[in-house]
Amino acid sequence: DTGAAQFTVRKAGFNALESATVNGVPLVLPHADGGLEVSSGGALYTSALDGGSEVAIEENGPLKAVIVAKGTATSASGGRSFLYTIRLYFYKGSSAVKATATLRNAALGGSAKTLDWAQLRIPLALSGVRTAKFSVDGGTMKSGSLAGGQTAWLYQGKPSMMYHSNTDRIAGALTGD
Repeated sequence: DTGAAQFTVRKAGFNALESATVNGVPLVLPHADGGLEVSSGGALYTSALDGGSEVAIEENGPLKAVIVAKGTATSASGGRSFLYTIRLYFYKGSSAVKATATLRNAALGGSAKTLDWAQLRIPLALSGVRTAKFSVDGGTMKSGSLAGGQTAWLYQGKPSMMYHSNTDRIAGALTGD
Protein backbone atom coordinates (compact mmCIF):
# COMPACT_ATOMS: atom_id res chain seq x y z
CA ASP A 1 0.00 0.00 0.00
CA THR A 2 1.68 3.21 -1.20
CA GLY A 3 -1.17 5.42 -0.08
CA ALA A 4 -2.18 6.19 -3.67
CA ALA A 5 -2.48 2.53 -4.68
CA GLN A 6 -2.65 -1.01 -3.32
CA PHE A 7 -0.76 -3.83 -5.04
CA THR A 8 -0.71 -7.60 -4.58
CA VAL A 9 2.22 -9.71 -5.82
CA ARG A 10 1.91 -13.48 -6.14
CA LYS A 11 4.83 -15.62 -4.96
CA ALA A 12 4.41 -18.92 -6.82
CA GLY A 13 3.78 -18.46 -10.54
CA PHE A 14 5.00 -14.84 -10.49
CA ASN A 15 2.77 -12.77 -12.82
CA ALA A 16 4.16 -9.28 -12.05
CA LEU A 17 1.11 -7.71 -10.40
CA GLU A 18 -1.63 -10.07 -9.23
CA SER A 19 -3.88 -7.07 -8.56
CA ALA A 20 -3.70 -3.29 -8.41
CA THR A 21 -6.18 -0.71 -7.17
CA VAL A 22 -5.61 3.02 -7.70
CA ASN A 23 -7.76 5.59 -5.89
CA GLY A 24 -10.28 2.85 -5.12
CA VAL A 25 -10.54 1.74 -8.78
CA PRO A 26 -9.37 -1.82 -9.61
CA LEU A 27 -7.00 -1.64 -12.61
CA VAL A 28 -5.56 -5.16 -12.43
CA LEU A 29 -7.80 -8.03 -11.32
CA PRO A 30 -6.43 -11.39 -10.11
CA HIS A 31 -5.29 -13.45 -13.11
CA ALA A 32 -3.35 -16.63 -13.88
CA ASP A 33 -1.39 -15.37 -16.89
CA GLY A 34 0.90 -12.44 -17.62
CA GLY A 35 4.22 -11.67 -16.01
CA LEU A 36 7.46 -12.22 -17.88
CA GLU A 37 6.85 -13.84 -21.27
CA VAL A 38 9.76 -15.09 -23.37
CA SER A 39 9.72 -16.58 -26.87
CA SER A 40 12.57 -18.92 -27.78
CA GLY A 41 12.59 -20.96 -30.98
CA GLY A 42 8.89 -20.18 -31.41
CA ALA A 43 7.97 -21.61 -27.98
CA LEU A 44 6.40 -19.43 -25.27
CA TYR A 45 7.82 -19.50 -21.74
CA THR A 46 6.36 -17.48 -18.85
CA SER A 47 7.08 -16.68 -15.24
CA ALA A 48 3.38 -17.30 -14.46
CA LEU A 49 3.94 -21.02 -15.12
CA ASP A 50 7.02 -21.14 -12.86
CA GLY A 51 5.78 -22.86 -9.70
CA GLY A 52 9.25 -22.54 -8.19
CA SER A 53 9.56 -18.76 -8.43
CA GLU A 54 10.94 -17.00 -5.36
CA VAL A 55 9.53 -13.60 -4.39
CA ALA A 56 10.86 -11.53 -1.51
CA ILE A 57 10.83 -8.00 -0.14
CA GLU A 58 14.31 -6.74 -0.98
CA GLU A 59 13.87 -3.26 0.47
CA ASN A 60 11.14 -1.97 2.78
CA GLY A 61 11.81 1.66 3.63
CA PRO A 62 9.49 4.52 4.52
CA LEU A 63 9.64 6.01 0.98
CA LYS A 64 10.35 3.02 -1.28
CA ALA A 65 9.73 -0.72 -1.32
CA VAL A 66 11.38 -3.17 -3.72
CA ILE A 67 10.07 -6.66 -4.50
CA VAL A 68 12.46 -9.09 -6.21
CA ALA A 69 11.27 -12.19 -8.09
CA LYS A 70 13.64 -14.90 -9.30
CA GLY A 71 12.91 -18.04 -11.26
CA THR A 72 12.92 -19.76 -14.63
CA ALA A 73 10.53 -18.96 -17.48
CA THR A 74 8.53 -22.16 -18.06
CA SER A 75 6.42 -23.45 -20.97
CA ALA A 76 2.96 -25.02 -20.72
CA SER A 77 4.60 -28.43 -21.25
CA GLY A 78 7.03 -27.83 -18.37
CA GLY A 79 10.06 -26.91 -20.47
CA ARG A 80 12.37 -24.33 -18.95
CA SER A 81 14.27 -21.53 -20.65
CA PHE A 82 15.81 -18.32 -19.36
CA LEU A 83 16.47 -17.58 -15.71
CA TYR A 84 14.95 -14.25 -14.70
CA THR A 85 15.24 -11.63 -11.99
CA ILE A 86 12.53 -8.96 -11.91
CA ARG A 87 12.45 -6.07 -9.50
CA LEU A 88 9.29 -4.03 -8.86
CA TYR A 89 9.76 -0.61 -7.25
CA PHE A 90 6.91 1.04 -5.32
CA TYR A 91 7.05 4.62 -3.97
CA LYS A 92 5.15 6.28 -1.12
CA GLY A 93 2.25 8.40 -2.36
CA SER A 94 2.60 7.15 -5.95
CA SER A 95 0.51 4.80 -8.07
CA ALA A 96 3.43 4.27 -10.48
CA VAL A 97 5.44 1.04 -10.49
CA LYS A 98 8.94 0.77 -11.93
CA ALA A 99 10.03 -2.65 -13.22
CA THR A 100 13.47 -3.92 -14.22
CA ALA A 101 14.13 -7.34 -15.71
CA THR A 102 17.29 -9.40 -16.14
CA LEU A 103 17.34 -12.55 -18.28
CA ARG A 104 20.12 -15.11 -18.02
CA ASN A 105 20.75 -17.74 -20.66
CA ALA A 106 22.22 -20.37 -18.38
CA ALA A 107 22.13 -23.18 -20.94
CA LEU A 108 19.53 -25.22 -19.04
CA GLY A 109 19.56 -28.78 -20.30
CA GLY A 110 23.01 -28.38 -21.82
CA SER A 111 22.27 -26.01 -24.70
CA ALA A 112 21.85 -22.26 -24.86
CA LYS A 113 18.45 -20.88 -25.94
CA THR A 114 17.83 -18.33 -28.66
CA LEU A 115 15.88 -15.29 -27.53
CA ASP A 116 13.19 -14.26 -30.03
CA TRP A 117 11.57 -11.65 -27.79
CA ALA A 118 10.65 -10.94 -24.17
CA GLN A 119 7.95 -8.82 -22.57
CA LEU A 120 6.43 -8.06 -19.18
CA ARG A 121 2.66 -8.36 -19.57
CA ILE A 122 0.04 -7.26 -17.05
CA PRO A 123 -3.62 -7.69 -18.11
CA LEU A 124 -5.56 -4.54 -17.26
CA ALA A 125 -9.21 -4.23 -16.26
CA LEU A 126 -9.93 -0.93 -18.01
CA SER A 127 -13.25 0.80 -18.24
CA GLY A 128 -13.60 4.04 -20.11
CA VAL A 129 -10.55 5.80 -21.49
CA ARG A 130 -7.27 5.90 -19.56
CA THR A 131 -3.94 7.61 -20.16
CA ALA A 132 -0.88 5.43 -20.77
CA LYS A 133 2.47 7.07 -19.95
CA PHE A 134 5.99 5.92 -20.73
CA SER A 135 9.28 7.50 -19.77
CA VAL A 136 11.54 7.40 -22.83
CA ASP A 137 14.92 8.79 -23.91
CA GLY A 138 16.29 11.15 -21.25
CA GLY A 139 13.20 10.90 -19.05
CA THR A 140 10.85 12.49 -21.59
CA MET A 141 7.26 11.38 -21.03
CA LYS A 142 5.15 10.07 -23.93
CA SER A 143 1.45 9.63 -23.27
CA GLY A 144 -1.80 8.90 -25.04
CA SER A 145 -5.32 7.56 -24.56
CA LEU A 146 -5.94 3.86 -24.00
CA ALA A 147 -9.39 2.26 -23.97
CA GLY A 148 -10.57 -1.27 -23.22
CA GLY A 149 -9.36 -3.71 -25.87
CA GLN A 150 -6.27 -1.65 -26.71
CA THR A 151 -2.71 -2.55 -25.85
CA ALA A 152 0.13 -0.32 -24.68
CA TRP A 153 3.68 -1.46 -25.32
CA LEU A 154 7.15 0.04 -25.44
CA TYR A 155 9.79 -1.45 -27.72
CA GLN A 156 13.33 -1.27 -26.41
CA GLY A 157 15.62 -1.80 -29.38
CA LYS A 158 18.92 -0.99 -27.76
CA PRO A 159 19.89 -1.28 -24.09
CA SER A 160 20.82 2.41 -23.96
CA MET A 161 17.89 3.85 -25.93
CA MET A 162 14.17 3.23 -26.27
CA TYR A 163 12.68 3.99 -29.67
CA HIS A 164 10.07 3.10 -32.22
CA SER A 165 9.42 4.36 -35.73
CA ASN A 166 5.98 5.81 -34.87
CA THR A 167 6.68 8.39 -32.17
CA ASP A 168 3.29 10.06 -32.65
CA ARG A 169 1.53 7.28 -30.71
CA ILE A 170 3.28 6.99 -27.32
CA ALA A 171 6.54 6.05 -28.95
CA GLY A 172 4.53 3.67 -31.12
CA ALA A 173 2.91 2.14 -28.10
CA LEU A 174 -0.84 2.13 -28.71
CA THR A 175 -2.44 -0.41 -30.97
CA GLY A 176 -6.00 -1.52 -31.56
CA ASP A 177 -5.06 -5.16 -30.92
